[in-house]
This record gives sequence, C-alpha cells and structure tokens, in this order.
Amino acid sequence: YKEPEMVVNARKWLKQALVEHQEKVFAAAEKEFERRGAVAMFAQENAGAEAQEDIDRIELDELQEERRERARMIQEERVQQQMELDRLEELELRKRQDMEKDHFIVPRPENASNQPCETAER
Repeated sequence: YKEPEMVVNARKWLKQALVEHQEKVFAAAEKEFERRGAVAMFAQENAGAEAQEDIDRIELDELQEERRERARMIQEERVQQQMELDRLEELELRKRQDMEKDHFIVPRPENASNQPCETAER
C-alpha cells in the first residue's frame, strides 16, 4: 500500500512542525533557564554585595567605637594630667604663701601698750 502524496506531505509537515515546535520550546526553556540563572546569579551577587555592605558597616562601626574609646581614654588622661597640674600649682601656691607668712611675721605685743614682747627681747 502506498500512501497518497498528500498524506506523506502532511506527515512530513507535521514532523517538521513538531521539530520546530520542540526547538522553540527548548529555546524558550533554555532562555527561561538562563534568565532564572541570571536572576539567581544576580540575586546571589546582590546578596553577596549586601552581605559585604553589612560586613563593611560592622567593621566601620567597630573602628568608630575604637576611635571613640581611644578619644575617651585620651580625654581621661588629659583630665588626669590637668588635675595633677592643678594639684601641683595649688601646692606651689601654698608653699609660696607659707614662705611669705614665715618671712613677714610681725611680732605683736600681748599687751595693749607698745611694749615689745618677750620673744623680741631675746
């Protein structure tokens, strides 16, 4: 039995259409796969970038905290030094005042008259 040419041509056409359709489906699937892969890769890169930004932010926060701590310690040291200087100046002032008192002692008579006191006679 020989199939009519029209049937043979129809089968060839259907096979060709099926092949073309499969190629289109595969191409579309491949494009979708690539797109999803690109989206996933972009999401990974984006997540990686966000994670790196988070890491950078944490490191920056740590550096700023260290700087604040150092600045606080330097400030405390300056306050201690200033307190020590103030204490030394106070001691120096007292010493000077004591020396001035000792140097300029004026004996006062115990009685109301202008009699020199006994210690002055000695």
